Order: sequence, then structure tokens, then C-alpha cells
Amino acid sequence: MSKTKTYGWLRACVALLALAVALPAVAGDVGGQVYSNPGTITMCLTWGSNYENSKDVSISGNGAYSFGVNIRNNTKFRVESVSAPSGWACRGKQGNVYLSNASASDTNIYCGTASSVGGVRIGSWNLEWYDSSDPAAKKQAIADVINGYHFDVMEVNEILDAASIQDLIDNYLGNASDWDFRITQAGCSQHDVILWRKSAVSLQSGYDLNAADTNGLIDENGSTWDDCAGRRPYVATFAVNNSALTFTMATIHFKAGSSPSDCQLRKDQVDSFVQWADESGVDQGNFIAAGDFNDELVGDGECKNLDTLTSMESHAGMFFATAQPGYSYAYMMGNGLVTYDTKSYQSTVDQFWMSTNLRSRMQPTDTYGDLANAVEANMYFAPWGEPDHDAPYISLAK
Repeated sequence: MSKTKTYGWLRACVALLALAVALPAVAGDVGGQVYSNPGTITMCLTWGSNYENSKDVSISGNGAYSFGVNIRNNTKFRVESVSAPSGWACRGKQGNVYLSNASASDTNIYCGTASSVGGVRIGSWNLEWYDSSDPAAKKQAIADVINGYHFDVMEVNEILDAASIQDLIDNYLGNASDWDFRITQAGCSQHDVILWRKSAVSLQSGYDLNAADTNGLIDENGSTWDDCAGRRPYVATFAVNNSALTFTMATIHFKAGSSPSDCQLRKDQVDSFVQWADESGVDQGNFIAAGDFNDELVGDGECKNLDTLTSMESHAGMFFATAQPGYSYAYMMGNGLVTYDTKSYQSTVDQFWMSTNLRSRMQPTDTYGDLANAVEANMYFAPWGEPDHDAPYISLAK
């Protein structure tokens, strides 16, 4: 079995001595279904207050599986990958689960490949207050995700300063001369960044949206888009190397929160951004708005009484590529993956809002044919903490 370092989160479980005493009554054995398994995989169940207990199980093909372990109710557990066929990765549904909140059928396993399929792979990731002082192991895990999933262009949120991204490039990504980036003026300690491989794309132009460029719609001096909480988008146009394809990408980090004022402000940001997209004509070209939208679609998220994203959802020339499964315009892998993932709350708030011109350019992100996907980052960051967001991504044919 392959244990390639490309997947930094794949690790072998430490064998443990058998427990001397039987565990008390259980809520249910940890198990579920395996999907798209190309051969034989080995997964590891760890559980306990510090994940001090473990058991491996090898599974061949798709179908039901079980670890056959009786775990005490209200005990944390996690399902992690040990090995899989070469070029493949397998993952448990979520980490840091409590057995009382999950039945035996809830802990599904999904297998896929992160290999490049020849297009331009674009990702988006909120790195949660990222700066140069983050642990080296965490920085390396971030680099492992970016390199392991062959991202050519990344939109990243909540970056302290340019020095933080430069440190990631110089010391962790490898081949530093192939990377470049732009960071927003707005955002204070939560800037947006566009990061790209120069071997894949070439920057044609880039600018921060402001009052002068948007006929006052996105005003850095106004209450909707002020320089700190407003987090005005950066807009970059790229030419794909060795291709006629060009596309324009805007960073998104709309207002967070669920109070009435938060929801209204977020809707005001969304509506003015959509109006700018219409008036500037970017919606008529190859356009992508990527980032943390801070709400789920169709008003079923943070702001249940106010659909903050309605002007995006109803736009005739645009579509959401990464909506959670169940929406009519969803292209994301249909396995319950989320993009915001904490111990107490999970949702899909990180999106790609794209012009319909690019729909035909979308190509499979994995071997099952999904046109949008997400990296389940908690599997990479389990030992030392993690960003609270997972990274959605798409691939565009050249």
C-alpha cells in the first residue's frame, strides 16, 4: 500500500495494548459505508479524551464496514487513513465526533484522487487568523494541501500581512520562485490574498475595489465597506499559460455573524458587489468570485430570516459551483463535506460564484466526476489544531 508523503495527513496508527477492562455501554459501534474504494484501504479509528486508543481495519471495495469497537458514549473519536492504493486518498466523514451524536451508519469513508487532470486548479481557503508566528508544522500542513492538491491559484482569507504569505512561499511551498501573490489593502489583520503559480498562469491586472473604481458602490469610507470590517475584494485577471483562456477572480470575505445588523450588512455587501459585477460587465466574461461568503445558500444558514445571498442566487448570468448538495445548482461532491468545520458547528459557507461562460470549462476534480470538491482539512491538522475552514476547489479546462 502507498504511504506517499504527498498526503501529509496519511499516517500509521500506533498499536496499543488491549484494554484491561471492558468499556461501558455504547451508543453504537463506529462504522458506515465506503464509497468509491478502488481496492483495499486501511483506516484507523482513534478515540478517547486524547485519542489515546486506536484500532485499524482493512476494507476492500465499496459497502458497509465496522471497526467492531464498543466506545463509551460521549467519547471523542476520529477516523483517519493509514494506507490506500497509489495516487488515492481516503478520509473519514468528520473529525472530533462524539458517539452520542453519530450512529454507526454516520461515519462514512470516501476515497478519491488529488492528482491533476490537466486543467487549472483553483482553490479557496480561510486560514483563520494566519500569521508568521503559526507553528511550523501547521505551515507545512498548509503547504502539503496546496501542493498535494495541485492548486495553481488560491484565494486565501484572514492573513495578517504580506510577510506571512512570503514566509509560507519561501520556506514551505517549495520552488519559491514559481509563486507570486497580491494582498488586499483592506481587512486590517484579516486581509485577503490571491496566490498563484507563475508556471500555470500570468497576472494581467489587479486592483482593490474602491469607490473610484466602482462609481461609489464599494466605498472604503462608507459603513458597508470600511477598510477593516468591510474587507473589500481584490480583483485579478489571469491568462492561463499555453492556453487562450483568461479569467477574472475576485476575493470574497463578506461580513460574519448572525445578528440582525450582521445579516443586513452582509446582504448590503452582497447586493452592492453584484451591482458592481453587473455594471462593470465582469459577469459577461469569465468571472469567479471566491472566498468566505459567511452564509449558506437559500437563507438556510446564519441568517434564516434574511437571505443574504439572494441577489447572487437569482443572477441569470452566474451560478454557484460549490453549493452544498441538495440545491438544484450544486456541483459539489455529494458526500456531506463542509467548508466550515468546528467541534460544535458545520456548514458550507465558502463558495465559488461563477459566470455561466465558465460552466463548460469545469472538469472533474476526482475520479468520480465531481466538478467541485473540498479538502477535508481537519484530517491534515489533527495533531496541532487547524484552520476552522476546509478548502473548496474547482478545475478549469485550458
